[in-house]
Amino acid sequence: MVPFRVPAPSQLTQFWINGEYVKPSTSQVFTVYNPKDDIVVSDKVPVGDVEDVDTAVRYAEAAFKGEWASFTSAQRVRCLNKLADIMEEHLEHLLRLDTRTGGHPISLIPTREKNYIVNGLRYIAGWCDKFKGEYMPDDDGFVKLVRHEPLGVCAAICPFNSPIATAFHKIGPALVTGNVVIVKPSEKTPLGTLALGPLIEMAGIPKGVVQIISGPGKTGELLERHMRIRKISFTGSVATGKKIQVAGAQSNLKRVTLELGGKSPAVIFDDANLENALEWTIKAIIARTGQVCIAASKVYVQKTIADEFIKKYVAKMGDALKHMGDPEDPDVAYGPLVDKLAFDRVKGMIERAKNDAELAVGGKTIGDKGCYIEPTVFVNPKPDAEIVTDEVFGPVSVIQTFETEEEVLAKANDSEFGLMAGVFTRDITRALRVYSKFESGVVGINCVSYINTQVPFGGVKASGIGREFESDVTMFLHLEEVRDQRPLCSASLHGAQAILISIFFSAASMAGAFSGLLAYAISKMDGVGGLEGWRWIFILEGILTVVIGAAIPFLLPDSPESASFLTEDEKAFITSRLQHDSGTTSGTVGTDEQFQWSYIRDALLDWKIYLGVVMYWGHSICIYAFSFAVPTIIHQLGYSAANAQLLTIPVYFIGVISTIALSWAADKYETRWPFIVGPYAVSTIGFIALLAIPHPRYPGLTYAMLFCITGGLYPAIIGIISWTANNLAPSWKRAVGMAFLMAFGNLGGAVGSNIFLAREAPHYWLGYGFSLGLVIAAILATFVMRGVLLHINKKRDEKQEHEVRAEYTDKQLLEMGDRSPLFRYVV
Repeated sequence: MVPFRVPAPSQLTQFWINGEYVKPSTSQVFTVYNPKDDIVVSDKVPVGDVEDVDTAVRYAEAAFKGEWASFTSAQRVRCLNKLADIMEEHLEHLLRLDTRTGGHPISLIPTREKNYIVNGLRYIAGWCDKFKGEYMPDDDGFVKLVRHEPLGVCAAICPFNSPIATAFHKIGPALVTGNVVIVKPSEKTPLGTLALGPLIEMAGIPKGVVQIISGPGKTGELLERHMRIRKISFTGSVATGKKIQVAGAQSNLKRVTLELGGKSPAVIFDDANLENALEWTIKAIIARTGQVCIAASKVYVQKTIADEFIKKYVAKMGDALKHMGDPEDPDVAYGPLVDKLAFDRVKGMIERAKNDAELAVGGKTIGDKGCYIEPTVFVNPKPDAEIVTDEVFGPVSVIQTFETEEEVLAKANDSEFGLMAGVFTRDITRALRVYSKFESGVVGINCVSYINTQVPFGGVKASGIGREFESDVTMFLHLEEVRDQRPLCSASLHGAQAILISIFFSAASMAGAFSGLLAYAISKMDGVGGLEGWRWIFILEGILTVVIGAAIPFLLPDSPESASFLTEDEKAFITSRLQHDSGTTSGTVGTDEQFQWSYIRDALLDWKIYLGVVMYWGHSICIYAFSFAVPTIIHQLGYSAANAQLLTIPVYFIGVISTIALSWAADKYETRWPFIVGPYAVSTIGFIALLAIPHPRYPGLTYAMLFCITGGLYPAIIGIISWTANNLAPSWKRAVGMAFLMAFGNLGGAVGSNIFLAREAPHYWLGYGFSLGLVIAAILATFVMRGVLLHINKKRDEKQEHEVRAEYTDKQLLEMGDRSPLFRYVV
């Protein structure tokens, strides 16, 4: 049991903002009445003003970017299911608040309200993890992803006829998709919704995710025109819906879902099950006293059965009067209209209809207080009568007759509305033929005015825009296109992949560290077997190389599936990429690409190759040369040959650590060039210092500068290879280009072994100076590469915008809003 006490109407004088009840910014209030007797229920309902709405939006944005953004789909499922459990426990007491102001019979609570609220929440919770993105082939040089993203701050403006159910039909989809929502209930029935706040918090939903502000139409207009609100979901009248559509367009082109009015036709053919047709059409107009948008207020009956049907229909509508009364009585099925305004409107339409049609039953008010009107039926109306064309939103229906399918379809579709329709017949062929010709969002066969949260709900024409229930979740999402253009991107490799690759490339540094230890150990073998120690180095290394080389074919897996060290997802990904590149996957564009000799020419003419080679030489020449010189440099500082070998180990090992650490950082910040320039800059400092330090006067300082060189030279190679590789064309072209890059780059090793000459020890002016020049050249090449690529990026974006604007007018782009190609993200 969740401890909660439903507040009295007089206590609901504040807004629910950021997880607590907050006093309104002004003293404005409005009054709500009980429609059964016109008695005041509360005269202290707060009116949301500019400051209140701004405050709610500010907290909503903070919640959207804060804790709520880190919630997993599983966490959102738990919250919504817990909220459903809490609502089931407290539903009856909450709905009684709205019964007092809306006249909703409490007899509906155990069945209809529970179904739409509790079961609806549980159903929608299951959608939390059902949003799938799309991946398109990268054969054109782009990795193209399409994913669903939440919109941000949304607003739900709810009607009076089912306030809490409608609120949750908007809150649920918003939360499922990761949005935050501000709810404004109808000024006619605000109390139940204002009482919801603590229950939402009890469900574990963070503060600021759901907020509730009451007020009349002007409060709703503040939400509609707010520049930080991204979507409005509205249920109500056509007139108000049109205003919201305009306000949304004039503000920030916010998305709008409108569930508006209806004038739903029910068509009864002469072969229909008459009792079934009567049951459905009566319920469809009298439920909630006709105050539902899907009410079947137009009934068309085939002439051959018209007399019988009308007689029984009128009788049942007359009998319904017996079940109309106090909505707080559990034996009462139908209550009053919502308020005096609705009462006067419906009464006026009935009076005018008496001049345009024949009154068959009802047409009178009930009692001298309250907002009760008898169930009313008109027959034989004029074709353009108001009672035929306009939504009544009361217990009033009109019956017309017809002879043929064509005739009745023409009559039924001759309306500005298109929300619900129903066809009654035993002929399934006819039913399917007729239903397909209705201009309606929802059609029932042998039923009418019935909705279910598992299927999309919404209308056409003036009945609305968008859909609610099942497909409503997509209305709270936008599609984000992510294009990773491989020729121009600045990042590659993610997570564990970057670490593994960095470990692979740090092998050279590890080898240097190991070689120092090996050299020290083998130096102790001098004379063993009659051989000098240095010969044992080559013998043992040769044996180790042959053994490892012979073992590799047996140790490496034959396919991704046989690689036990890969996860299932990694196996599937690698397999799909291998199939894509080898052309074994049918139906994908460009998968059959084969090597062409022209690719060699293209690689040789690609300026990016040569910039990459210069960047590569900053690593290869310098590190190959330095590797030969490190033991000698340390030895010249006064250390023995054996100790000098041991002291090389930390120098090389710092290269391992920096390679892995900077690769992780490059992946985290999704960029490469700073992690090429940065390490090279550290190496530059080291080379300048070694040129300036008098040797061997300061051995400690000289030794420290060696760390700068290995710590800077080794990690740069990761950025160079991954960045340059992704700046080349895909597939075979990339492979050929990388082959040339690696070949030219590694040729620098031939130079590197000669720039540190023994006769220059311990100063090595040529070695330090030559290396310094190469590193500076590599830094400059990196900046040039980046600058040119940024320029190409800009040109590409300008070309894309030009192509879009050539295809669409400014007006069309404006109408598309964030669905416009110009609003999509290009990474």
